[in-house]
Amino acid sequence: MASKKSILIIDDHPLFREGLKSIIAGDRYFSVEGEAGDARSGFALAKK
Repeated sequence: MASKKSILIIDDHPLFREGLKSIIAGDRYFSVEGEAGDARSGFALAKK
């Protein structure tokens, strides 16, 4: 089986991010590696 694809969620609505995380958590092909509330924070996380 191929490894999971890593996802970084960037959205300014916390409830929307939580919903996406819970949907993705049930998927065997993807994993959420981080989340951010704005683009600047998202780019900083993506660089790590």
